[in-house]
Amino acid sequence: MQNAPLIGPVRSVRWDDWNILQQYRHAILAYSGGILPWTNQVASLAWIYNANGSVEPTANAFYRYNSSVLPASLGAPYNYYTSTSELWGLFPRARTLPPRIFRYSRAVPAGATPVASASVPFSVESPVVWQWSQTAGQWLRSYNAQPDNDPAGQQLHATNVVIQMVQVQAGPYNESGADSPDVESITTGTGTAYVLRDGLRETGTWSRPSGGTSRSSRSRTGNRSPSSPGRHGTRWSPTQSQSPSRTEPPAAANTRRTLLSETTGATTPPLTRVRSARRALLRVPVSLPT
Repeated sequence: MQNAPLIGPVRSVRWDDWNILQQYRHAILAYSGGILPWTNQVASLAWIYNANGSVEPTANAFYRYNSSVLPASLGAPYNYYTSTSELWGLFPRARTLPPRIFRYSRAVPAGATPVASASVPFSVESPVVWQWSQTAGQWLRSYNAQPDNDPAGQQLHATNVVIQMVQVQAGPYNESGADSPDVESITTGTGTAYVLRDGLRETGTWSRPSGGTSRSSRSRTGNRSPSSPGRHGTRWSPTQSQSPSRTEPPAAANTRRTLLSETTGATTPPLTRVRSARRALLRVPVSLPT
């Protein structure tokens, strides 16, 4: 197992989180609060090691990280961090290896085409670009046209970037006041997948029959899409992304409620309000230059 000394910034839990993690069988989910229906849901799942950073005693594994680098330099809640060693300390039995999700090979897949960058514009507030660096042999992550750095000032990077096109739906709750429905990504079923590795793009199909089964990816020829040995960056993008025009989320159900998560009291960390950073999606295509 590999250790990560710095994980964060840790934010509130989302519906997507445990629905993605279910394929790992028994996973630690680290988060800080959230709307009450979602925190209750996570707490009820027997296969989740529930690391809620807004309640004791699990909050002891989290801390405020002082840094002059964004986003930690903004202060709370953007400077809330943890580490794998702290999380494993909470759950010493959480050492079972998960099922293999990715397959690896140093051989470059036949049919892969060169690509310099990939843009995944989730919203006006989340323009993410992965740029290939031949020198580093890595995909470098930028955010809002600036290098996306960790608190130590190092740009985030990955050996492989997997982009899955998925269906999205508006959930039953508002997260941050009126007209802010939670966005739920459907990560079961099948859809288009792009695997970026070695400065190349392979287009294929991802498949995950059910929540408890592992995701797989195949090329257009039907072969498993291998990744280059190293780190992964995985993104989910809405399949509705067909034009650069904005569309509003689906109409709210009558049962939608506005819920804010409040943390108060001497035993909780200094995070007084957890709000969703997620906004309405822009229906724009993933940009993968040919």
